[in-house]
Amino acid sequence: MALILLICSLTAGCGAGTEEESTQASSSGNRIYYLASDGVTFISEEYTMDTSLEADEIALDMMECLLNPSSSHQTSVVPDTVTFEGVYCEDGIAVVMFSTAYGTLGVTERSLCNAGIVFTLCQIDGVSSVAFMVDGVVESDAEGNAVTWAPSNFSSTSDEVMELYSVETVTLYLTDSSGNGLKAYDIEGAFPINTSMEQHILDLLIGWEDTADYISPIPDGTTVLSVQTQDSVCYVNFSSDFLNTMVGVSQEVTLFSVVNSLTQLSYVSYVYVTVEGSSDVTMGSITLGSALSSNWDYLIQEE
Repeated sequence: MALILLICSLTAGCGAGTEEESTQASSSGNRIYYLASDGVTFISEEYTMDTSLEADEIALDMMECLLNPSSSHQTSVVPDTVTFEGVYCEDGIAVVMFSTAYGTLGVTERSLCNAGIVFTLCQIDGVSSVAFMVDGVVESDAEGNAVTWAPSNFSSTSDEVMELYSVETVTLYLTDSSGNGLKAYDIEGAFPINTSMEQHILDLLIGWEDTADYISPIPDGTTVLSVQTQDSVCYVNFSSDFLNTMVGVSQEVTLFSVVNSLTQLSYVSYVYVTVEGSSDVTMGSITLGSALSSNWDYLIQEE
């Protein structure tokens, strides 16, 4: 199963320093890793590290953040069945203590759990790997050596994690509660090589969980029947659900959410949309049947 590491542009949340705390020694640019609603995509939130604390204290604070997501978009990488019992740092290793239930996790579930914790805790100065302790016993290999996990264990092809692309930024065009236009939302991420970037962008648009500020203008139930790019034109074939009317959202906004998002790829200049294989379709004032370029008239101007 492929894991998608998405580093979303969230700037507040657990560990973020307040104005009152601004005089403390701190380090920004660190992140807490969670799972998205699909259960296999990593998303992250910015974490401001208080560098005046000992490594043990920072590790505990980061684990508390990891276990208690601040947003409905986030799910802890640690399943509810597993009880966190503590963490300490020693000789460059963060030792995370769990209940017996951790040992019963499946391969994929454990890999996701381990990866999220490793990505999070290995940002602490002096911590290069993570070990897991279950019922007071550190996990070890057949020869009795402690098994430790480093970020590099999750960045190349293995049984649990597929090789990732280099990190790049994609821009989604979503709407807001007004439904009158489009707003840009940047996502920096690394994506599996077995799926095209066009497909990733469409999956992100369709699977987006609405917030107060960003709402997907793609009707529920929409699926991508096919997508391919040839000679700078991206051909997208949607299911008939794409034509369903969303309350308060025009079909033009729906259409150009797709077009504007896909044309942000350097090799896509136009998008040709069909529905169930047919281009004899009208969406609002626009008749499909020709390749469309990005349209910035629908962009919402921020005040």
